[in-house]
Amino acid sequence: MRWTAAVAALLFSLLLMSASAQAQVFELRGGSSNMADTHGGSLYLYGQRYTARVGLGFTDEGPRVGFLLTAPIRGMQWDFGDQPIPFTLPTDMASNSYSFFGRGVGITRKGADSKLFIFAGGTSRFFSTPFVSSASIDEAAAAIFYEKQLTPSLRFTSHNIFSGRQTAIQSLEWKPRDNLTMAFAGGIGNSKSYWSSSLEWSHNWISVQAGYSRAARDFRRVRVRSPMLTESDRESVRVELRPTRWLGMSVHRQNYLLANPQPGTNPRIAVTGLSAWGKVAGTQLHGSLYRSQGAGGGADSMMVGARRRIFSRLEAGADYLASRPSNGPEMRAGVITLREFITPRFSVTQVISVGGGQKSVAFGGNFISNFATVGVEYQTVFTPLIAAGQTQFRQVLALTLRFQLPHDMQASLDTQISPLGETRYSAHMASYLYRGFGPHAGNRVPSNAFSDYIVQGRVLEVQGQPVSGAALLIDSELVFADSRGQFFLRRNKQREYPLEVALDQFMLPGKYEVVSAPSRVRTAREGQGETVEIVLRRLPARVPAPLPAGQVGRSQ
Repeated sequence: MRWTAAVAALLFSLLLMSASAQAQVFELRGGSSNMADTHGGSLYLYGQRYTARVGLGFTDEGPRVGFLLTAPIRGMQWDFGDQPIPFTLPTDMASNSYSFFGRGVGITRKGADSKLFIFAGGTSRFFSTPFVSSASIDEAAAAIFYEKQLTPSLRFTSHNIFSGRQTAIQSLEWKPRDNLTMAFAGGIGNSKSYWSSSLEWSHNWISVQAGYSRAARDFRRVRVRSPMLTESDRESVRVELRPTRWLGMSVHRQNYLLANPQPGTNPRIAVTGLSAWGKVAGTQLHGSLYRSQGAGGGADSMMVGARRRIFSRLEAGADYLASRPSNGPEMRAGVITLREFITPRFSVTQVISVGGGQKSVAFGGNFISNFATVGVEYQTVFTPLIAAGQTQFRQVLALTLRFQLPHDMQASLDTQISPLGETRYSAHMASYLYRGFGPHAGNRVPSNAFSDYIVQGRVLEVQGQPVSGAALLIDSELVFADSRGQFFLRRNKQREYPLEVALDQFMLPGKYEVVSAPSRVRTAREGQGETVEIVLRRLPARVPAPLPAGQVGRSQ
């Protein structure tokens, strides 16, 4: 604890002294969450050539410090401190975001057809919330990840981790055509054997994903104390059909091995599902069947429903749910949802539930403005990881509150659903301080302190409110939008640069999808160029379960 705090303090002292004349954004966050049982705060620093953060969090295990400095040095990306380390195999189908956390030094070097990542330090137990990230080292570890495009259609990847238990998994991915990809991976993880293969194919209205893997019982890609990690084990199949614009269906089967099973959960789980959806005469129809099987039992579950806009301002929906565990009581329920659109930014919802001999009525709604965003949603979620004998359908309340306060301050409250169907909360506040740059900075900085050419724009939601903290990659440099949704980047030359919305790098919580954004932008002298406009759509809260069938329906 002492040495990590000293390193973090030294890191920020050096940054503040060395960058005193540069453009900077300071951000202060603080809050509390029972999702990770963490309370604390963080200070972030965003400069023109680096980003850094230091935080202090308090958990049930005591105080923990987190810190990270990211900067390009000699054509390589350097990360000092607590960092996520992606460990995705080309055979992964159910999830493409597997990663673990480490504390140490990471170096990334990209070539025209290769990528090398080297890490030295240790694996860590990571606590992450929107307002603070902290960690504690588990055991010393080093990693070498290498990726090479051998031919235009053949890619080789190598993942190697050196610690108390060794990992060495080598992979080949072959893509002879745009609609066909085959991959194979094999080796050891946590000193246990593993191999996997996959095939992805699509043509017109059909797409197929299929794979087979064998993982030893104690296999893990890396030995870390992270809950609810899953690995595919044995067959995995997903077939999706879309014969027309108004009809679609899918069938899937997935076998999972829990690396760190929690009490009351099954170490091995198989889930088979069949889903169909369509639209007939203006009515949206959907239906899903699931069968889950584990060491402690299984369950058959079903959900069917319909939704229709009756009048211009009224939408009605009805859902029927049933779950029959192998060693527990059967559950049947009906849910009726009425949603009235008072204005384009304000709607109210009424949810009527009938089941188990009981009736309940709940009210909610959504309100969106530049000052506040308030949302109360009722979601029906399918939780295959629930303890045997319990119903696998859960109706949960998802609450979202966001307020834009004076002086670039923001307050947020969000609820999340755990893989076991439990509701957790996170509440935090954030404040920005701008020094030396920003379209709103006026003439506080001499004009010769920066380059002559600039790209500037704004990031907005579909309804028109700004997206604070949105992250953009312009010319491979990460740029953030301020509290007004405005962003800019200076360059020495007048030319075009590639632009990408970095959805996984946003400062503030929330999930978005891109509605419209240019792929390239052009610099111009300040005051002479066009304002780039990027439009995003906020996605509803999703269930963070490690299974693709985590959320099968939503009432709102």
